[in-house]
Amino acid sequence: MYIAPQKRDTHVVKSHVNMLGVNEAMALFIESVISILDIALKVGIPDQSHFAQVFKKSVGMTPRMYRKLNMKA
Repeated sequence: MYIAPQKRDTHVVKSHVNMLGVNEAMALFIESVISILDIALKVGIPDQSHFAQVFKKSVGMTPRMYRKLNMKA
């Protein structure tokens, strides 16, 4: 399937922006006890459900699971 350069470029930029947000969220989960919704808002995704989908697609687990596995004692 052919994807026009403009659409392909938009997709690449969107994926990159999402990955930057996920990386920031991962750090926030480890460093803080901020709620998942507040972290989603902080990284620019105003919908917690959408944030969870993006996070799970990128990391392979839900934000809640990631936080639980990476909590500081």
